[in-house]
Amino acid sequence: MKSLAAGKHVLSEKPIGKDLATGASLLEYHAALPSPPIWAVAENFRFQASLQYAASKVKEVGGKVVTFHLRMNGFVRETDKYFNTPCELPPTDLIRRLSLYYPIEMLADSMIGRKIPEYQGGFLLDGGVHFVAGLRLLLGAAGDEVQKIACFSTLLEEKLLPVDTVHAIVATRGGSNGTICISFGTEFKSGLEVEIVTTTGAVTWNPTEVKVVRKDRSEDKTEEKETFARESGVKPEVVAFAKSIGTGSVNPLQAPGEALLDLEILQTLLESGESGASIKTLSHSR
Repeated sequence: MKSLAAGKHVLSEKPIGKDLATGASLLEYHAALPSPPIWAVAENFRFQASLQYAASKVKEVGGKVVTFHLRMNGFVRETDKYFNTPCELPPTDLIRRLSLYYPIEMLADSMIGRKIPEYQGGFLLDGGVHFVAGLRLLLGAAGDEVQKIACFSTLLEEKLLPVDTVHAIVATRGGSNGTICISFGTEFKSGLEVEIVTTTGAVTWNPTEVKVVRKDRSEDKTEEKETFARESGVKPEVVAFAKSIGTGSVNPLQAPGEALLDLEILQTLLESGESGASIKTLSHSR
């Protein structure tokens, strides 16, 4: 907010905020500025070549969404650099809350990191928005979007408080159902995949391969694959931000409103999980 108020163009890290209320207030603040500078949110997954290619194939295949899934499994070890990322000592009320789980002398350390997460969802918030962004891009390419979520959440690894795993049933505005399964606590299962199945074909994406299945003119099913080198998408997202400054308009893939929708899905997963898989309807969907 201080940078924007000073007229500085800003590329801020995902997620857009620690929660939906914070993200929405930032959008309102930016929009109310007399001459708002460029504000972009850095979601590098949307700039991965493989994901962009998959989105183009979803549009090419066409049809109405029949079903879909997002599946990510990983395991965070205590030696992981992200697990050990330091941050400032959290506020007193947070320490009081965390003392239910940790010895108070541990909480008195001057520097802590994701070992004792200050924000909702821990690694699910920090990393999960990447995967949600990928799903949203591919669903959007098919002309659909997430509308309702019912989710179970759990903690598989005690060190990854408060939760590290979500399994959800998801309904779209177009009336199809799919699943979102994300876990940072599965040691013997790993991988990331998003699949969109429509009435005319299917596109399956992972960071290094895109597979397309559809019918040819003789109504036989055909399959094609395209492989990609593993990349982060960080360089092209920074280039896009630089170009935005030149054109005076933020790249749509970096629009704060897109980042807010990513965060809403992630927060809704967590809130539904906290309430025992109650059905939650997204309020910020288009």
